[in-house]
Amino acid sequence: MALTFYEAAFTVLGQQVSATARTRATLTITLVAGLASTIFVPLTTALLGLTGLSETLLGLAALLWAVGLLAWWGLPSVGGITPNVSRPVFTPDPTFARLTLAFTLARIVTVGVGLQLAPLLLAAGYAPGLAAGLTGLLGLAALPGRVLFVPLLARLRALPLTLVLFVGLGTGALLHFPASLILMVGGTFVFGLASGALTLARAELLARQYPDTFGTANGQMARPVNLAQGNSVPKHRVP
Repeated sequence: MALTFYEAAFTVLGQQVSATARTRATLTITLVAGLASTIFVPLTTALLGLTGLSETLLGLAALLWAVGLLAWWGLPSVGGITPNVSRPVFTPDPTFARLTLAFTLARIVTVGVGLQLAPLLLAAGYAPGLAAGLTGLLGLAALPGRVLFVPLLARLRALPLTLVLFVGLGTGALLHFPASLILMVGGTFVFGLASGALTLARAELLARQYPDTFGTANGQMARPVNLAQGNSVPKHRVP
C-alpha cells in the first residue's frame, strides 16, 4: 500500500509534472481519493456479509494488484526525469523540520477531531442525527477545500496559503466548544475545508522548496505524519 498510494503518487507527480499541471494533477488524485470511501466502505461491508474476512481481504488485495498492473502498463512515461542519472542528496534543514512538525501536529488534530467528533457530541447530549450530520459535513467540506486550493494558490504563495489553512484548522476546532449550533456547523465546515486543502498544500510546498529531491523529502515527512495518524486512532480491546 505504501508503494502505490498517496505518497508514491505525489512523488511521481512531483518529478514528472511541473507548475500548474502538477497542482491540477495532485488535485485530481486527492478528489478521487476523497470519494473512494464512498465506494469502498459499502463495497467492503457487502463483501464481508457475502463471504468473510479472509475472502474480503484477498479480493481487495487482488483489486489493488490489478489496478497497479494497469497503471504500470497503461500510463505513459512522460516528464523531465532521465533514468540512471544521479540526483542531489536530500539533507533536512530547519525549514523542513518546522514543516514536518507543523504537518504532523495538523494530522493529529484532523484525525482526532474526525474520529472523536461524533462520540463527543453524543456524550454532550446532542441527537445522533446531528452528530452523524456534522461528522459527514466534516468529510464533505474537504472536497470544496481542495477545489478552492488551486485558484487561491494562483493569488497567494504556497507558504502564506498554508499558514491560512493552519489558522482555519485551529479556528474550526475552537468553534466546536461553544454550545451554539450555528458556530458548530460553521466550525465543522471551516475545519473540513482546511483539512482537505492541507493535503495539496503539503505536496505543493515540498515540490517548490525541494524540487530536485522531492521524493526523498516527501517520504521523510510522510513517516512522522502517518505515524501520528496511526497513533491517533483509538485502540479498543476485543472482549
